[in-house]
Amino acid sequence: MIYYTHMVLTNKKAFTLIEILSAVIIVAVGVISVGALFFNSMYFLAEIREISAATQAAHEEMETIRDLPYSDLTAMGTSSSFTAAALSNLSQPTGTVTIDNIYSNDYIRRVTVTVSWVSLRGRTISRRLVTLVADGGVSA
Repeated sequence: MIYYTHMVLTNKKAFTLIEILSAVIIVAVGVISVGALFFNSMYFLAEIREISAATQAAHEEMETIRDLPYSDLTAMGTSSSFTAAALSNLSQPTGTVTIDNIYSNDYIRRVTVTVSWVSLRGRTISRRLVTLVADGGVSA
């Protein structure tokens, strides 16, 4: 006599389709988030490099102006433009120097150095340095 027995599957060893789709969706969301984070960090890093180059150019120009004799400073006029090697790394850079007589005094001038450029995201960004320059310098 032959006996037939039914095996009942009570111990599953496979995943269902819904479990697999859920896992794929979770992994895809994670990969897309990391990719977006990486992409944005590259833009931020490039913008930081641009800001650093602009600040360096402004500092160099400010030091050049501070090294001038006061008589040359007053003869420069109120506004002029400048170029620097650091500006070559920027998109559409402009460098301007403005000299103001804000105190109506012949012995002190306010010097403003401004660097502007267009960032990789298309925004216009500016960095400005301001100092006072006195005839005779600073004495204690």
